[in-house]
Amino acid sequence: MNARPTAAEGRRARTIGCSALSWALWGLASLGPVMTHSALAETPAPAAKVRADAVTLSGPTVASSFCSTAEVAVFHCSTGAKQVSVCASRTATPRSGALQYRFGKRGQPPEITLPALPTPPSLSASADTLMFSGGGGAWLRFRQGEYSYTVFTAIGRWGPNGEPRESEGLVVERAGKPVTTLRCREPAESQLGPELFAQLGLKTRSPDEYFDVPQ
Repeated sequence: MNARPTAAEGRRARTIGCSALSWALWGLASLGPVMTHSALAETPAPAAKVRADAVTLSGPTVASSFCSTAEVAVFHCSTGAKQVSVCASRTATPRSGALQYRFGKRGQPPEITLPALPTPPSLSASADTLMFSGGGGAWLRFRQGEYSYTVFTAIGRWGPNGEPRESEGLVVERAGKPVTTLRCREPAESQLGPELFAQLGLKTRSPDEYFDVPQ
């Protein structure tokens, strides 16, 4: 289990950008996913609050991912012969749009898509952030029967001499026990973090749900 952070560490903002390396620099900067607001008026009008469902996701277009142009790759990486993409509708909210996990060979239709049908984010997956000495991370989990598929990105003092080391990839579990761990062969494209999770209504399914980062 990860060590409980000190009160000072708990006050630090945490998020993960395109690489888990950003966690190593969290004391200097916070590289969170960028959120934008749609223009709602054609003529000048007094400033007003923008409804949550008018917020759109903004992110890089990953040409090699399984995401369409109408979606954002909130997580994507190559695991070797195959790749994993988590795609969200650009206008997704907790109860509208969709969030899906897709896995398979590049250039071919996904072998696995979860949920099988487009489903609102808050009903599609669970997620949480991690904080521990020397770093932090985030994870996003999809389920199918007794199997779960968790994408993650993190950094911690896991080197031989306690130096920072990144860990990104996919963990497949069956009945809560790891079956396969596939690591990203290159830095992941990732927006996993508290801002994304709050916008999409993603959280743990139960108080005792957790994720141990493979080191």
